[in-house]
Amino acid sequence: MFDRVKSLYAPETYQLSRREALAALLALPPALLAAVQEPLPPAKVLEEFLPQCAAANIACWHLMRGKDFLSIEQALPQYLRPLEQIAQHPSPYQQTAAYLTSQGYFLLGHIALHRLRLEQRVAGYKHAVEYGKLARDRVSSVSALASLGDAFHQKGQLTEMLQTYQEAAHHLDHEIPAVLRSKVLGGLAHAYAQRGQTQEVLRYLGEARVIFSGESEEVPIFLKMDYGIVQAIQYEGETFLELGRLYEHTKDLTQANTYYEQAEEALAQSEKLPATTVIPERIRVEIANQRAATALALRDMEQFEKYFLLGANGAKALNSAKRKQEALANWKAARKVWPQEGRIADLAEALM
Repeated sequence: MFDRVKSLYAPETYQLSRREALAALLALPPALLAAVQEPLPPAKVLEEFLPQCAAANIACWHLMRGKDFLSIEQALPQYLRPLEQIAQHPSPYQQTAAYLTSQGYFLLGHIALHRLRLEQRVAGYKHAVEYGKLARDRVSSVSALASLGDAFHQKGQLTEMLQTYQEAAHHLDHEIPAVLRSKVLGGLAHAYAQRGQTQEVLRYLGEARVIFSGESEEVPIFLKMDYGIVQAIQYEGETFLELGRLYEHTKDLTQANTYYEQAEEALAQSEKLPATTVIPERIRVEIANQRAATALALRDMEQFEKYFLLGANGAKALNSAKRKQEALANWKAARKVWPQEGRIADLAEALM
């Protein structure tokens, strides 16, 4: 829509950038509430406020695809707090407010990951599940449960990770969009990989792949923006990487290398997608970091150097503490593998 509108004007008369247009949408709900100056606005105002919040949430998802996390951090809480109050009180607007509140907390959970605020991330997804249930929207609550499972993984709470993915899987049926079923099953495979249950890993990865490739459907905007073929590729690569580490730990290096090669093969699919595929920058950088880790496991210095630099430079551009942490962990591990290699030592400059 932005591109269509911009095309109607001469370049010198239309100076608004896409980012500025999205930021303007984020500013609308707080501005309306400031004008009203009431904690719980009257119905007349709510009928304008709730659509503005819906538009602001969509703007946040578009910004999440790029590099502008700061705008979301600053604007989202300003309208999420009053939105949550509306969701907590019975009214004709409660269900809609709860749905939008669930999305808001879902977004804050994503932002918390990149700031390494892991407790806030867990809390954000828990709120997203809670308000999704209040809104009677199973897609919202199941999607938030899947992300909560990953949040537990980041904190090393592997039992909670598996239990949460199992809870999400319990709600799967044909009313749940295929893309979300694939997300849950891919996460479940990743959870079983932490426990070395290879049969379950391969089963759920296979099911996730078949579901994803077999159906095309319309899905809510937050799900479309949060998960797609790129994230499915990333899940698969990460799971095979985990299996490789598990077998390396047990000294079965032949099987470990097989899984490492499968991880690289999976992650490399991200380079073969159609040019029209939108890859969120945060996922592009995560895949680069994972490919660097896989190259390290395969002792491929050339590939490690290539993907390490992509990950480290991408993390700086994103200003993501999480992606920087991943790149730093890769460099430290590489120093142990190649302690005398000056090329690896020199890569530290990319972390500065």
